[in-house]
Amino acid sequence: SYHVGVLACLFKQGLVPDPRLDPPAEAMPFITGVSAGSMVAAATFAGVEPAEDGMNVVLEAARKTRELTASKQTRLPITISLDVFTPGFSLIDIVEGYFREVLAKSLGGYCETDQGNKNIRDVDPGLFARRFPKGRLRIGLTDRRELLLPLPLPVSRQLSSSYKYVDEFRDLEDVVSCAMLSSYIPGVTGQFNVQIPPRMTNLSNSESATGDRSDVSIRSGLRLEEMEREGLVKHGTSGEPVSNSAGACQTNQISNYWDGGIADLFPTFDGNTIVVTPLSGRFHTNPAICPELLPPSGMGHKPVTFRHCAKSELGLTSGNALSVMQMIFSSSDEELISKFKEGYDDASRFLREQGGSKVLTI
Repeated sequence: SYHVGVLACLFKQGLVPDPRLDPPAEAMPFITGVSAGSMVAAATFAGVEPAEDGMNVVLEAARKTRELTASKQTRLPITISLDVFTPGFSLIDIVEGYFREVLAKSLGGYCETDQGNKNIRDVDPGLFARRFPKGRLRIGLTDRRELLLPLPLPVSRQLSSSYKYVDEFRDLEDVVSCAMLSSYIPGVTGQFNVQIPPRMTNLSNSESATGDRSDVSIRSGLRLEEMEREGLVKHGTSGEPVSNSAGACQTNQISNYWDGGIADLFPTFDGNTIVVTPLSGRFHTNPAICPELLPPSGMGHKPVTFRHCAKSELGLTSGNALSVMQMIFSSSDEELISKFKEGYDDASRFLREQGGSKVLTI
């Protein structure tokens, strides 16, 4: 919800053009996103109004998550709630329906439910092409085939080589699939796609925690395999198309692509890209819309940071610790609305201090 608040501010100030007004492609911003940020980025290009429709998706998905992972009495002599870590629960399977519905609506289409899946209908291809011009939206992904290369290949090199992205989309299904896999961490935001023992599913009253495979990760993985064959998935360092020879995603496997933030949490186009994150820190040469990095009380005048990666130092603050917890576990409506306001206020402060830009990473 922090990212939605930032976009709401930029949208109101006219720094992100309203796609519903059909601006020329060159007027559209360059936005790159990973994890949940990829969904916010995609919604921006689709023309989703952030303050209302965007937040509605966030709130509805959070409510459904809390409902499906609520504490319940189990066969064990305790009451337990594992939130998103409930065995068999898949967050992306919950979010995807709301996400594709709001995108389709923003593009003049609708979703039709067929065997539990919401299929996109009546989206005009010409309108889609104008809303998603080639090269403007970049969704980052982590290629697990290179991430899990045998050691002693250095971890930093593995991360660099495993980062891939898509910046050209044939239709809205491509966008949805990329955004879902960019948010997919097996065992955290989605299932491992292995059968969950029946006793484990008794830990939850979730209709998603049935031990079945995640339909979203499999369906999206197969579409990304198809996009690979057409040269639409690119290497993060060279921009060259990824070869499909590294192994196909089968219906009995987990997807080849995982959360883009695993390989690169703060992807950028160049040194002018504005980083948007709910974590306070410093981001190499890049300006950032984020909470202020303040020194801890009673510990001098300098903020305490740690090196997260080559291009970022994150603050060792209670605020960052809380933000990480809120990323992992579901939040209340009040917490999500508070994060939205925080993002809006941080964006306003940034604009007062430095002015606007047409390049974002979220």
